[in-house]
Amino acid sequence: MKTNFNFLTPIVFVAAGLAVVGCLKLTTADEVGSTPISPGNVSPATEKSRPAGKYTIREIMQNGFKAEGNLKKQMLDGKATAEQKAQFIDYVENLAQYKIRKGNAASWKEKTTALIVAAKGTDLPALKKATNCKACHSVHKIYPPKKK
Repeated sequence: MKTNFNFLTPIVFVAAGLAVVGCLKLTTADEVGSTPISPGNVSPATEKSRPAGKYTIREIMQNGFKAEGNLKKQMLDGKATAEQKAQFIDYVENLAQYKIRKGNAASWKEKTTALIVAAKGTDLPALKKATNCKACHSVHKIYPPKKK
């Protein structure tokens, strides 16, 4: 009996193994700045940037600033109820508790303090200035790496 052994078979198995290993690395590792981290190896810098309060930054941004009929828009239009205003203040106070990973801490404190004061007050132009997305994001937001 003659055995047909294809010399490409081992190469295919090695390539498949390398692909699986590569996928595992992509799905279990993350990067903060240029420092790689994994779920079991969280650096102290990353630990400090985790949620500071009861809301994540994503929840604050979506519900407070971005979603259809968001709280920021309701406040700027003067249509926010007392409950909506209280919720927005809660969001911005929680946002101020975060330790930033990018930019100057003094700048973060200044911007979040101005945001809290404007949210608690009745000066709509001050609120509009304090809720300018680009003013904070250009200095403090970590954008994902650009795709090639």
